[in-house]
Amino acid sequence: MKIRVFATIVVFTLLASSLFAAEVESVLTSDSTFWTVSVPAHTTRLELIRRKGEFREAILVPGTNDDAVESNARLAWDSRSGALFVIWNRAIEEADEIVVAALRADDSWSAPVVLAADGSKRASLQVVMTHHREEATEETAAIDTTFLHAAWWKIDGEHVHPQYALVAFEGGERVSDDVSILTAVEDQGLAEPEDTGAAIHPPLAMVRSGEGVEVIFGEDRSTAVNRAKLIPRKIAGNARMWRPGKAGNGNGSGGGQHRTPSAHLVSGSTAPVQAFISNGRIVLYTPDAQFRFVVYENGVWSPTRMIQLDESLTSDQLLRELRKTVDEQVTVEEGAAQQ
Repeated sequence: MKIRVFATIVVFTLLASSLFAAEVESVLTSDSTFWTVSVPAHTTRLELIRRKGEFREAILVPGTNDDAVESNARLAWDSRSGALFVIWNRAIEEADEIVVAALRADDSWSAPVVLAADGSKRASLQVVMTHHREEATEETAAIDTTFLHAAWWKIDGEHVHPQYALVAFEGGERVSDDVSILTAVEDQGLAEPEDTGAAIHPPLAMVRSGEGVEVIFGEDRSTAVNRAKLIPRKIAGNARMWRPGKAGNGNGSGGGQHRTPSAHLVSGSTAPVQAFISNGRIVLYTPDAQFRFVVYENGVWSPTRMIQLDESLTSDQLLRELRKTVDEQVTVEEGAAQQ
């Protein structure tokens, strides 16, 4: 476990360096405005760039013009309200935070909301947006609710925990938020701990699924992953408060959360195993010089495949092709239904 603690120190030292100034998140909105968010070189502030036609404008994200280290920024565009949401990791002194703010359609900012804040480190931030509409009745007007689903790893020394946040907005204004720890399935999977190498945390991925999300997350000392579908639910009658509820287990059989068998895919360095979900399949991969991946479908993992990278084939290029291949494949259930 000392290896993991050392790896964590190294990674979060890099987090404070200019290497992370190169990270750029982007989104193209329905009115053909192209947005990016990043930390400009030699600064610690977080900056939005708005491009439309020949017009270009830089916009400071509120609360980031100080000595805190801003990183891992994500964007989510809400076409219903015209709001652009920014969610990012903010580290200052002894606090490491996940923060969200919204740039409304009238170019005013909502107040930044801190979703998580303590001395633990956080990594691998994932963000998905979904919507819910309550139709008008004789007594009430129609209500459109926008949900930001966020997930990340909380790293506390030797211990890592997957956290999930559900934030509800109406008209660009936050009405509720909830942050919880995702828990692994009990009494399933491995009987004995596995060697998972020196990676600083297990894989984590999230994808939209109807009004909710499907989340997969690994666990300490195991190459298996947990899979759950989370759906926003109102906690009571007319209250404007939402909490996540589980619906199904991600493999079509219902009954809550599900854990896969061991994937036996281990990173060869401190870099974590990566993951994505497509067409009901889980894909785990290591974007090293020897790009290795496995695919989970119909209750089993494929054999580990490896493709050697070189100057003419990068990890990003191969990952794009892998996503395309998985996206275009017909699921086992769909294929059976068509026969």
